[in-house]
Amino acid sequence: MAEYLTQDLTVDLGEEMPEDTTLNMLQFCERQTTLVIARSALPPHQTLDDAYAFQLDLLRKRLNALTCTDAVTVFIGKDKQVEGREAALQFTHANQPMYQLQLACQLPGQQRLLVLNYSKHSALTEADISHWRAIKDSLHFA
Repeated sequence: MAEYLTQDLTVDLGEEMPEDTTLNMLQFCERQTTLVIARSALPPHQTLDDAYAFQLDLLRKRLNALTCTDAVTVFIGKDKQVEGREAALQFTHANQPMYQLQLACQLPGQQRLLVLNYSKHSALTEADISHWRAIKDSLHFA
């Protein structure tokens, strides 16, 4: 039996497990930051680098005035054993500036992509960056 767990409930999905392409958006009101967690399938024979480059190309086509640092390799999670790619982005969305830290990784043992975006409508402060680091360090992969 396949089950799907959320913060609020567990859903019995019967014998068939659907493809998880969910987005979760968590807002930190006091900080005025948002964490978005996105999941998708990673096509066969596509690497993390291929998928991340494709995602950035899509963003470049959809967003105004996008600037992006080169992605760096990072190791994330409690044990620092999961490899990811991280970059800082800045762009305009709905006529508002957006500052974002982005992390992409392949879920361990799966052909799945996980992307975390930590963003704010003003420049990220040192406290925001520390919060982002704590989030990355706390990741526990099932």
